[in-house]
Amino acid sequence: MKKKISVIGGGISGLIAAALMSKGNEVIVLEKSESLGGLCQTITSGTTNYYLGAHHLGGISKSGPIGKILNQLAIDYDATFTETEYLTILLAGKSYQLPVKLSELSIYIRANFPDETAVEAFIQKLISYQKAFIANDDALLLKMFMETSQKSFDQFLSDYFRSDLLKKLLLSFGPGYGAVLGEDSAFTVLSLIISYSIGACYVKGGPQQLIQKLKQQIIANGGKFQKNTECLELLVDKGNTVTGIRCKELETNTIFEIKADKIISTVFPFNILPESCQMLRNTVKMKKLEKGPSVFRVFAELTEDVQGLTSDNTYLGTDMSHLTKEQLYLTPYSKQLPICMISLPYKADPLFNKSKKTIMFTFLLHNHKEKVEMATALKLIREAMPEIFDKLEAPFALENDDYSKVVSVDEGSVFGWVRTGKSVQNTNSFSPVFKGISGLYICGNWSTDFGVYGAFRSAYKIYTILEENET
Repeated sequence: MKKKISVIGGGISGLIAAALMSKGNEVIVLEKSESLGGLCQTITSGTTNYYLGAHHLGGISKSGPIGKILNQLAIDYDATFTETEYLTILLAGKSYQLPVKLSELSIYIRANFPDETAVEAFIQKLISYQKAFIANDDALLLKMFMETSQKSFDQFLSDYFRSDLLKKLLLSFGPGYGAVLGEDSAFTVLSLIISYSIGACYVKGGPQQLIQKLKQQIIANGGKFQKNTECLELLVDKGNTVTGIRCKELETNTIFEIKADKIISTVFPFNILPESCQMLRNTVKMKKLEKGPSVFRVFAELTEDVQGLTSDNTYLGTDMSHLTKEQLYLTPYSKQLPICMISLPYKADPLFNKSKKTIMFTFLLHNHKEKVEMATALKLIREAMPEIFDKLEAPFALENDDYSKVVSVDEGSVFGWVRTGKSVQNTNSFSPVFKGISGLYICGNWSTDFGVYGAFRSAYKIYTILEENET
């Protein structure tokens, strides 16, 4: 029997959920803006394309759950994605090319840190976690969570290694890809490392190509889109079962209601809960969670190639001292270049801009009320990396307000919640099924998962639950 399913949010997680659910169901995607894709969209300056958000994707591979989902969606992996092999870390005036695959990472550590004696134990532990991810085994993932969520990543690494340099290099996925440092939950940082070890890639021609393929799937299955539509409030009956959603058409300010058997929310869920549900246990938990940081990006074309950099690079500062939260965020008062990601997409995906060379600096913003001028970021780049600064042409920036418009949250979070062991415990209680409101499911950045890998995984979890309930 066909179900009426409303998907709130036309970003990557909403589109994946809609593509999966549109086979055999009546699906409508409700999107607040004029365009689909959310943070997976591309933007254009002049005749040059740039990434709005997601660019270097982790966890996307032929094997494991994502490969199975891609097959189910008839999306050919080889035709859609191009793989990368390294993350380059810029630290204390040197660059280190860290392999992302565990077999190659093992070789790298042994060759460059011969005094470390627990390399095999460390790699085998990561392989066991990787198997849990690939098998999508909830029992094994819970075991990993229990082993790692209550200790910091620094503590986890200290169980195996003595070298401060090695520990710092192994942290490199944490800051830029998850806004976390060594003092944060080992579970979160390890999840990032594991997902990229499974598969690190770009979408050929830019992420908009993936968005287009998902859109075509939804339309082919009879699904519909309603853009320029703000979802105001869930409609629930006396038994707290969803019956639909109250919406507003933004161009005309017309209020209307859509009937639905199931609602999949990819937006900040608290904003749409009705007054009658405000005292539910999960709602109270949600109120306590801290929204994650946003980003400030500086884009430019390069007048010539930059030697020594790969497609993806993490700048960790000028000394070997312990990384602090102060180094993680860009502020109007920053005296030195903070931790940031420096991306040269043309080195991974020459199809994106063909002959053009572009660069992207990604900084984290902690205080969302602060305004950071592009001139501040450029000054810090010039002082720290003059050899790169001198090659920048026509720079421009996207700031918090720009991302707020895309993700429809005032703070402009691109990570959903702050990812701590406690927050993961809380989100586990209402993601993907929102216990207390029958028929409501939470997907994407506002669930336990984030990033494009999390978008696939959380959407598929909901799809599986609904399919099992049907049978």
